[in-house]
Amino acid sequence: MNRSLVALWITLFAAIATISVLAQFWIRQREQSSEQRVREILQSQLEPFNDSIGRVFEQYSIGLQRQLSACDLGDLQQCVELTRSPLADAVIVVNSQSQLVFPTGDQSASVDRQTLLDEAQQLLREQADPRPSARRQAASQKSAAGDSSQAQSVLRSQSYLGNSNLPQSVTVAETQSDEQLALEPLELLQAGESQAESLAGQERFGWITWYHRRGMVLAFWWHQGDQWKSMTVLPRARWMADIVAALPDGSAPGGLARKKALSSASTLTGSLKQLIDVEGNLIYQWSDVPQGQWSDVMQREPEAVLPVAAPLEGWRLRVYASDALRKSLAGDNMVLPLWLAVAGISAALVLGGVLVTTNLNRQFRLASRRVLFVNQVSHELRTPLTNICMYADLLAKSIESEHGTAGAAPTQLERASVIQNESRRLSRLIANVLQFARSESKPKQLQPTTNVLDDVVRDVLATFRPRLEELGFKIVVELATPEKRVFDPDAVEQVLVNLIGNAQKYAADGKYLELSTRARQEKVEILVQDHGPGVPARMAEKIFSPFVRGSDRLEDPAGTGIGLTIVRDLARRHGGDCSLVESPRGAAFLCTLNAPQAN
Repeated sequence: MNRSLVALWITLFAAIATISVLAQFWIRQREQSSEQRVREILQSQLEPFNDSIGRVFEQYSIGLQRQLSACDLGDLQQCVELTRSPLADAVIVVNSQSQLVFPTGDQSASVDRQTLLDEAQQLLREQADPRPSARRQAASQKSAAGDSSQAQSVLRSQSYLGNSNLPQSVTVAETQSDEQLALEPLELLQAGESQAESLAGQERFGWITWYHRRGMVLAFWWHQGDQWKSMTVLPRARWMADIVAALPDGSAPGGLARKKALSSASTLTGSLKQLIDVEGNLIYQWSDVPQGQWSDVMQREPEAVLPVAAPLEGWRLRVYASDALRKSLAGDNMVLPLWLAVAGISAALVLGGVLVTTNLNRQFRLASRRVLFVNQVSHELRTPLTNICMYADLLAKSIESEHGTAGAAPTQLERASVIQNESRRLSRLIANVLQFARSESKPKQLQPTTNVLDDVVRDVLATFRPRLEELGFKIVVELATPEKRVFDPDAVEQVLVNLIGNAQKYAADGKYLELSTRARQEKVEILVQDHGPGVPARMAEKIFSPFVRGSDRLEDPAGTGIGLTIVRDLARRHGGDCSLVESPRGAAFLCTLNAPQAN
């Protein structure tokens, strides 16, 4: 009973633990899915800004191509005119032999300016050098050999080759100065897409970026045929200002005013967006709520990061989302309802366990009272039953002694025999009940003594022989343990009484009983076999359970279903076991007992 309750509660707690683990796993999967969804949504909001930055450099590329294509780079005066363009901070021109053509020596240039021009000249020469890595390494070593306070080594250079896929439409920027307006992309595109494609097809061009004094330098290189190569270094302040101008105004109330027309769907209320350079420095940020509220949010990782389009390789757009926006994008929060459901299921399981435990305890108490009552009644019946058996034996002897003089004596003798047989049967039933009650509560300790097993078998068989012979049984006895051994004779007797009694009841049609013993070192074996209907294979173990019978039909012999349970219990307590073994006909029970030889 206690084992059953322990198993019940272990099962309940295991179920609760399993439900909790599954709930936690589901919550974690849902959180990961929500984070992925928030990241994708916010990253998609950064793409229009990335496109705006890309259009700035597309405008620069178109404007510079027009200027350079209209200029003869071999003419120094025209090169000087190029340096006056608002898109040119410096112009470097080399010939096909990579010899510097422009600018000519400028004694007024500072050391830092001259270092910048040397770096640009070296990178321009590498555009046609078959071994650019060697030249770049040499330039780096040359720069490193100079004054470190005035010249920085080239940290990084990248080249972006031009192509003929020019934009089909560009948004017009807000009004600027007349000089800048001359380079606006709307006017450039009016020159015709075919003209731009023609220029791109005839010339080679692209972008180069490198770092000078920890600042990014942006330059546009241009090959005019096979004779001239040029590089135009853009003013850092100009292209930085144009990038900022292409992004929303971070200082306007609500952060929704734009210097460039962007789709209204590209912003989400409650987000802070930033432009970060390759070293992680903040270039620009904007938000639709006061930025003073973002100090705590910026302590965590950004929700989404998007690399900036070329030529700003290594730059990133990133976005932080407020808690309200994250919650809105993540969807409904199912954590609390789920844990409430888990708590409800757990409470229901515990309540069910309490009810089952209470019910089982009540049934156990009732069963204990019934067993106690049966036990007490059985004890009370043993005294009158003993007297009945004794006087039945005396009556039978008296009738036998008077047989010669009483004509009705044979009939009276049969009646006395019936009283004797039924008294013995009732005595066996009472003994089984008492033994079963003791095994269920507090088993009685075995009392091993020195005995001969074959003698005990013969004595028990002698009590059954008259009735078995009356039923027409053929009895086969093969006893092979004549030596003295140590065992409990009462336990062996009860084992034999139940096994032989079952053969008498259930195998009466077969009319065959075989009883044999055999010794195996410290153990002895008792085999009881009959030619009855046998036991189905599916019942081979189940028939040893309490109150289990092979059949409960009305025409079958009556029984309590505890005989084989008692047999196995006594055999196991005696250091052995009892089992149903294969037999060509009927049923065969093999009982093994631990019975060492007496000294």
